[in-house]
Amino acid sequence: MEIIKNNLLSVISGAVSLLCVLAVTVWPVPSWTTGLDEKLKESLRALDEIQRLNTMRFTLPIVDPRRTEASEAPNFFPNPLAIKAGEEAVKRLRDESLRLIQVAMAMNERQPLVPNALPVKKTVAAPDEFKRAYYREMARLRREMNAGPPPTQADIDAERDRLWLEVWKPRISTVDGKEINAAEVQQQFEEKVLPVLADDVKARRARQFSVYLSGGPEAPAGTAAVAGRGAAPGSVGTGLMYHPGVPPETSPQLPDTVDIWIAQLGLWIQQDVVSAIVQTNRKYGRHEADGTLPVTGAVVKRLVRIDIPPEYITTKGKLPITSTAAPTPLVRGYGRGHVSSETTAEESPTISSRNFAHSPTGRVCNPLYDVMHFTVVVDIDANEMDRFMSALVERRFITILSADVKAIDHKKAYEYGLVYGSAPVVQLTLKCEALFLREWTVGPRRVLMPDQVRKLLKAVADGGSGGKDSHM
Repeated sequence: MEIIKNNLLSVISGAVSLLCVLAVTVWPVPSWTTGLDEKLKESLRALDEIQRLNTMRFTLPIVDPRRTEASEAPNFFPNPLAIKAGEEAVKRLRDESLRLIQVAMAMNERQPLVPNALPVKKTVAAPDEFKRAYYREMARLRREMNAGPPPTQADIDAERDRLWLEVWKPRISTVDGKEINAAEVQQQFEEKVLPVLADDVKARRARQFSVYLSGGPEAPAGTAAVAGRGAAPGSVGTGLMYHPGVPPETSPQLPDTVDIWIAQLGLWIQQDVVSAIVQTNRKYGRHEADGTLPVTGAVVKRLVRIDIPPEYITTKGKLPITSTAAPTPLVRGYGRGHVSSETTAEESPTISSRNFAHSPTGRVCNPLYDVMHFTVVVDIDANEMDRFMSALVERRFITILSADVKAIDHKKAYEYGLVYGSAPVVQLTLKCEALFLREWTVGPRRVLMPDQVRKLLKAVADGGSGGKDSHM
C-alpha cells in the first residue's frame, strides 16, 4: 500500500492511458455496427429459410391419370427404396404415355383406299384403280346408310305409266280389233289411281330407305332423280360429296396424285359421318317388326349435304390445295386439284401455334397434326340431335365448332317427296374440325401425303415440320 500511495499519480496516469487504449480499440463505431447489422439480418434470413424448409409440405408427382390430388411425400430423406419407387413411377408414366399414343393412333389412323396410289403412284394402274375403288366406296356408303333419293315428279310419272301399261291397259277388252271399254277403264284409272298415286310413291319410297340423300328444296331440279342412278361427281343431289378431280368411271381420264389425296381426305371424313349416321339410326331408331328401319322411324332422316373444302387451316389462314377452275353449277366446294403457288404455310409453326380467326379451338396445322374444316347438314328428329352429335365425335378426332338448328315444315317437305312421320324434325347444320396426325400421313410411321402438299405445308417426311419444334 505504501508503494501505491507513493506512486498514486503514476497509477492514475496508467489507468487513464489504459482506458484510452480500450476506448479506441473496443468501443463500437458506426461502420462496425453497420456490418454487424447486415450479418445479423443474413443470419435471420438463413434461419427463416431453414424453418420454411422444415415446415414445407412436399408431395409426390401425379403419375396416375385417374387421380387429380397429389399424395404427401414421406417425411425422410430419399433412400434407395424411395429412389426405386420414383423410378418405377416414372416408368409407369412413360408406359402410360406410350399407350395413350397408341390409342390415339388407333383412333385416328386410316387406311388408304389404294395403297399404291399415295404418296406417289407406285404402278401405272394405280390412278385407275383408285378411280374405280373411289366410286365403289361411295356406293357402299349409300348402301350402308340404306339411303336413296326422295321421289321426284319424274318418278311419279314413271310409276303412272308402269301401272297403266302393266295393270290397267290389259283390262281393255277388244272385239273385232276394236276396244269396247277403253273409256271406262281410263275413267277408273283416273279416279282410283291418279288421286293417290303421288302419296303411294312417296310412302313406298319412305319404307324402302332409312335415309334420304339430299333432294328437297335445296337441290337443283332433277338432281334427286339422278342421284338414284349414281349422280355425277359433285352433285348436291347426292348428299355425299364427290371430288370432281376424280373423273367418272367411264371416262378415260385419270386423277393426278393431288386429286387422289384430296379425294382420299374427303372420303375419310365422309366415312366417319356415315358411320355416325348408321350408328345413331341403328341404336336409337324405331324399327319395324321385321327389323327394317323406314325414314319415318330413323333419327337422321336426310343427309342434305357434306361440304369438305380442300384446304388446310394454318396460322396464316385457309391454305387451299385447289382450285383454279370455277365449279360447275352442281359442284360445291371442290375444283380440280392443284397446289396453290400463291399461299404457303407459316415457316415455323409450333405445336402451340393458334389462330382463333377461323375456329373457337384455334387449332392450326403444326408438326403434330393437320387441320381441316367441314360442314354436315342433316334433317333429324328434333328430340335426338344430341345422339348424332355424340356419335360424330366419339372416339374420333372430330370437334363440332358450331351448330345451327332450323325448324322443318312437314307439309312443305312432303311437297318434295320427304315423308318424315309425326315426330318434330329440324335441319341441323354442324361446322366441324377434323385432325389428321402426321405420324401416319407424313411419317415416320407411314408417308401418304404427296410431296407437293408436304412442300405446301412445309412438312418434311419424318413426322415433323420444316420449322422449329419439328422434333416434337
